[in-house]
Amino acid sequence: MNGTSSATPVVSGSIALLLSARPDLTWRDVKYILAKTATRVDPDAGPTKHPFWMDLENHIYQQGWVKNSAGIYFHNHFGFGRINVDAALALAKTYKSALGDYIETTDGDSQFYYSSNPYQDQKSPFFANEHIIPDASEEGATSSIEVLHDLKIESVQVEFYAPHDDTSDLGVELTSPSGTKSILMNINSWMMNHKFNNLEDYPQLLSNAFLDEMSYGTWKLKIIDGHKDKTGTLANWRIKINGHLLNTQQDRTPPDPVRSISHASTTSNTEEFPTITWTPSASADVMRYEYSIGTSPGKSDVSNWKLAGAGTSIRVTIVFITPL
Repeated sequence: MNGTSSATPVVSGSIALLLSARPDLTWRDVKYILAKTATRVDPDAGPTKHPFWMDLENHIYQQGWVKNSAGIYFHNHFGFGRINVDAALALAKTYKSALGDYIETTDGDSQFYYSSNPYQDQKSPFFANEHIIPDASEEGATSSIEVLHDLKIESVQVEFYAPHDDTSDLGVELTSPSGTKSILMNINSWMMNHKFNNLEDYPQLLSNAFLDEMSYGTWKLKIIDGHKDKTGTLANWRIKINGHLLNTQQDRTPPDPVRSISHASTTSNTEEFPTITWTPSASADVMRYEYSIGTSPGKSDVSNWKLAGAGTSIRVTIVFITPL
């Protein structure tokens, strides 16, 4: 017996064993324990080619084991690996959950969705024009979203709109701020024509490859056309981070603007090392401030943005402005 007919009772029985030892475990705890204790199947497995030789030059059809920045291995065929029930049970007996409250965030185009979720950013800028997907090219069409929430990841979902004349050509890749790449959908997968109608039904794809990474930073979605003749575009997408805060009191959610600021002027009585002060934002979400110095409003910057920390003043010792 093999396949899901075998895997389902094995997994169910293993989870039942864990819960018999620790009935207080949540579904998130169980998933985390199984992932952390799994044994890699065929640990030397490398990239594989398309089963019907429909590969693209310079493109990896299917990755082998991927080690993310948190040190966790993941494979699209094997997940986190084979359940090691002895190791899982040993961990469960001493396990202290640090997962905290479950948070679901959404970042992307504000016109793409509507929600009252306070962790949903409805102000994110988005490309005004559709991204043309190069035909039969590994180059693909790439778009980025800046995720400002600083969560420890449990899973990641993307939803996208990619009108195309033949959706079976397309592949989807997601890259985290840490550089971990997860192939969410393989190129030249004929099943896609039966699953989604022209990828205009906003398919939702999920990846577990980013477990324990941090969400803050630039996420990149890449759509690849794996076969010639039919063409399309990447018109829109959004990303959903599922996870928890390392510190339940803080998250890098978008802060309110600073209410006011006084700045050093370039007059003859300016101090040699002027102090710049500002009124702190009313938002409790602010974790840091950054500053830049320019000649005057609307003119060119004299210095690039620099970290000011959590304080509300800085003494400038690195930039000198000389009157003309």
